[in-house]
Amino acid sequence: MGQGYEFKCKCGYSFSPSLGVGFLFPKEYQELKESARKGKLGKKLKSFFAVHPEGGIDAEKVVARCKKCGRYKCVPDLSMYLPTTNEKKPKGIWSTAMPFEGADYVSPRELKESYELYARYPHKCRWCRGELEIISEEDLVKNGIVCPKCGRIIPCDEANIYYWD
Repeated sequence: MGQGYEFKCKCGYSFSPSLGVGFLFPKEYQELKESARKGKLGKKLKSFFAVHPEGGIDAEKVVARCKKCGRYKCVPDLSMYLPTTNEKKPKGIWSTAMPFEGADYVSPRELKESYELYARYPHKCRWCRGELEIISEEDLVKNGIVCPKCGRIIPCDEANIYYWD
């Protein structure tokens, strides 16, 4: 299940991030991890999995804002985590619609309960190559976003929140 937001500024700018995970999370997780291992997501993730094959990544989609140009982007978090124990917990099915039995993934719940943060992923802006900072969903709802075109605050209006899966 995920949550989406519609931000529309009076100047015409709009941003519509869909956050969270859905039924296909295990598949998306496996694809991200494979891309990371092959170096398609940068050297930092490639070397992380080379040294820590037991490690996990945060595959949930989040909102990131460029510190340089102010633009927003919805990205997978990709923060790197290490397990706190060597004990492997058996996985049940992911969902009745998409069971993914035997799939290799680390769920958001597992990251919180059985892993510790190793390093944040260094996201870069695709427009100016500036550093992206992740905005928590709580801050997004509480404070809204700053329009990168005109500088106005665009509040998170409850009428513009939707749920998806």
